[in-house]
Amino acid sequence: MNDPKSEPNLEIITDPDTPIVVTRRSVKAPRSLVYDAFTKPELVRRWKTPAGLEWVDAELDLRAGGAWRVLYRTADGQEFGFHGLYLEVDPPARFVRTFVFGDGPEQELEETVELQEEGARTRIVTTTRYKSMAVRETLSRGRMDPELHYVRLDELLAELLGAAASA
Repeated sequence: MNDPKSEPNLEIITDPDTPIVVTRRSVKAPRSLVYDAFTKPELVRRWKTPAGLEWVDAELDLRAGGAWRVLYRTADGQEFGFHGLYLEVDPPARFVRTFVFGDGPEQELEETVELQEEGARTRIVTTTRYKSMAVRETLSRGRMDPELHYVRLDELLAELLGAAASA
């Protein structure tokens, strides 16, 4: 019989009246390891690179006021990326950052990632605040399936936990 906690458990809450989306998902790993998976470029690249894209580079200055950016390349050689600033950093519990798609300020959103300990598991709560309902709808349509990201995160965390256990 399958453990129900090992099944996908992504919850997406879209507020009908405000430009806010909250996602919640529990993963089987300690909070400090999950924090590393969200904040260390060598780990981020392993689960956040969309299929069909090549990870080119990343810089994460993980401090309040620090900048971050990620650069990808498409199969035909075009490069694009995301960038922003960290507004708050409280390891390993949470971070708040701006997240900019493209160049315009209308493409900016604010993302809060909270990591809550639940015994041997960590609940990831991501609150995304868009500039407007229209921007939320436009940017939400183009985003990668969040469950796919989390499946890849689960695989990475299991691999890292296995490597730590055998060390």
